[in-house]
Amino acid sequence: MTKKVLILTYWGYKETLISNFTIPYIQSLHQVNPKMNMFLFTLNKKHQSMSSTDIENANKKLSKFKTQLLAFNYSRFGIKAILKMVFLIWKLIRIIKKEKITHIHAFCSPAGAIGYLLKLFSNVILVLDSYEPHAESMVESGQWKPNGLAFKLLFFLEKQQTKKADFVISLTEEMYQYAKKKYGIQIQNFYIKPSCIDVNKFKNPDYIKNAAYINKLKLKNKIIGLYAGKFGGLYLEDEIFDIIKVAYNKWKDTFHMIILGGIDEKYLNKKAAERGIPGNVITKEFVSAEELAYYMGLADFALTPVKPTPSKRYCSPIKNGEYWVLGLPVIITKGISDDSDIIKSKNIGYVLKDLTEKEYNNALNWLDTFIKKENILELKKGITEFGIYNRSMERAESVYKKIYSIE
Repeated sequence: MTKKVLILTYWGYKETLISNFTIPYIQSLHQVNPKMNMFLFTLNKKHQSMSSTDIENANKKLSKFKTQLLAFNYSRFGIKAILKMVFLIWKLIRIIKKEKITHIHAFCSPAGAIGYLLKLFSNVILVLDSYEPHAESMVESGQWKPNGLAFKLLFFLEKQQTKKADFVISLTEEMYQYAKKKYGIQIQNFYIKPSCIDVNKFKNPDYIKNAAYINKLKLKNKIIGLYAGKFGGLYLEDEIFDIIKVAYNKWKDTFHMIILGGIDEKYLNKKAAERGIPGNVITKEFVSAEELAYYMGLADFALTPVKPTPSKRYCSPIKNGEYWVLGLPVIITKGISDDSDIIKSKNIGYVLKDLTEKEYNNALNWLDTFIKKENILELKKGITEFGIYNRSMERAESVYKKIYSIE
């Protein structure tokens, strides 16, 4: 029987978590079983709404992997969102029956909660992918209250989806013990893979210190830092600018920082000015997917400023894979996934013991020594090779084969 898979996400189609995270995994699933049909469920925020033309173009792209887009609208948590979710569950149940869906494949626990509710009304196999705690993470980052309805509801649904799942694919081995301790559940079919990437998008040597981009941004003979991500929420905010300030104080005009993402320019300038960082020290860009690796490849080091909260031990930052394949040493906060331990043990970056100016200086002193080593090209090559080994989609495919391989 041909497998038919409902892919569940809690993101909008235009978000990078779809283009850089979900779709590469869909490609891997298609690689494992080309006969399989897939349906991609997305929740689009108002500012990311899709026109009929957008949906048509998305389906043209997804059709290469025998996938069809199911685009729905997102509502912020509240009574309206709960009522809308009831309607969505009803629609998805109808799709499951009409299309004869055999598997529900949910990425992360908010989507897993939808998967659990669907499983209650259908006899399908539930696969939880990129399994990590989300409810506790939202409380630790200050976005939810520990006694709030949102936390209590999602935590309950995290427990239930863990209990009902047929297969669980975690980002770290530690999640097995988390589920046992927090939910009282010993997961049976438990697999592990970190956040994998399409390494071909980052391993081209032409991306490294590309001369055209060096000249375009006037960065010749600069020590270049990189942060490609968000500010606030699950990520640090003021501390990122504090690190930039310490780097500028250390290297002066030979230092430059590249920030890639949708950060507001007025906000960025305000934070920089408060710390006495000249305006020409930071380049802020929102670049296309085609240019991303060229901009990232200009850097000498990168930041992974995830808030060092307990639940982040179970996450897996996507950017680390991209940084490593580009040969970049990483400055990271402590206790993040397996990555903090890997960076420390392999000496391919610096793990911040705390968020203080003294520790930022320690990190940059380590980095200064690292980038000035005579065998720096060999060291960067080693980081690239490790990144390809650790984050290649082949790791995901080896897990997917156990669930979706052609019978």
